Amino acid sequence: MEAGGLIKRIQRRRENNRSDTNEYDLSPLRDALVPHAEEELRERKKKHTERQKRKTTVNKPSTT
Repeated sequence: MEAGGLIKRIQRRRENNRSDTNEYDLSPLRDALVPHAEEELRERKKKHTERQKRKTTVNKPSTT
């Protein structure tokens, strides 16, 4: 994913030039995924609205 430009590795060093754990910038990945997430949310909202329209209220017969 780093080679594809979706994440950026930020190397960190300790004193005496010793290695520390890397830090990763995920903002390019997020930027690539936001349009897909927005489309998914639109589709879900549309399907939810369609389900709500199809719902019908069923009245139970009275027992009196």
